[in-house]
Amino acid sequence: MQNTNNNLLDQNTSETNSNNIDFTIDDLANEDKRFFNYLIDIITIILVSYFINGFLPIHPMILFVLYFTFSEWLLSKTMGKFFTGTTVVTENGKSLSFLNSLGRTFCRLIPFEAFSCLFYKKANGWHDRLSKTIVVKDDVLKAKRTASVSLNN
Repeated sequence: MQNTNNNLLDQNTSETNSNNIDFTIDDLANEDKRFFNYLIDIITIILVSYFINGFLPIHPMILFVLYFTFSEWLLSKTMGKFFTGTTVVTENGKSLSFLNSLGRTFCRLIPFEAFSCLFYKKANGWHDRLSKTIVVKDDVLKAKRTASVSLNN
């Protein structure tokens, strides 16, 4: 009888994790794409800040938090990720929740956080590691999500 319970627990665990996607280091966006993501995003924030301040004075840091939090929560992308063909997801391939996106954004505000990307493979900085998120190539994510759906049906 105990074996039956253990098997049921194993089945329940595997069913819960069945929608998870496993990624390899090669699936992640490379350092060049990550750098261009950041560069394009900072330019976007500067431009938006410049145009918005004529109508609604808003501190650039508030705009920074709003831009990253809502872009990554609602679209799984920022302007930079659109241009480089990458997407941010949780480590198991799910879209970010609002709190996950907010936490990821606040991690970006840690002093010297931008330099943390220099010390990890695929520029996986503190904002990725602390929020348990990754930036993956769009084509890889699409293929893995399609395969995951096919396996679950």
